[in-house]
Amino acid sequence: METLDPELSIMDIAQPFGRRLLMERFRPSNIAEQAWQNLNEYGDMVLELPKQLKELLRNAQRGRLSLQIRLPETNDFLRKLDRMTNQLSFSIVLLSFSIVMAGLIIASAQSTRPILLFHIPAIELGFVFATLMFVWMIFAIFRSGRF
Repeated sequence: METLDPELSIMDIAQPFGRRLLMERFRPSNIAEQAWQNLNEYGDMVLELPKQLKELLRNAQRGRLSLQIRLPETNDFLRKLDRMTNQLSFSIVLLSFSIVMAGLIIASAQSTRPILLFHIPAIELGFVFATLMFVWMIFAIFRSGRF
């Protein structure tokens, strides 16, 4: 604006509008009207408070008092926690199966006869089962995107 008219000041133009706006906003009648509205709202709250407290105490005495807390992040956290526990459980099962298989391998090394489970060699069956579990765990890790 100064390049168009160096004599023109925006503050000189805006000052009367700002003064009028402040006078209107802080006019005693406007302040009194706002205070009256607030007083009415707070008065309604104060009148309702004894009824609400009485109902609250009655529900507490009857054992029907409940508290509900909603946290939006809880569902995401629980989903991640569920996934982690599933993966941990699967890993523990795989580890225990590996320990059993190690015992079978040691037992078969010391025995002269092969160990059979339903007429199928147990070590080979266990190896196939362990391989499938391992492949499934690797697939789950890559599918989750965290490797």
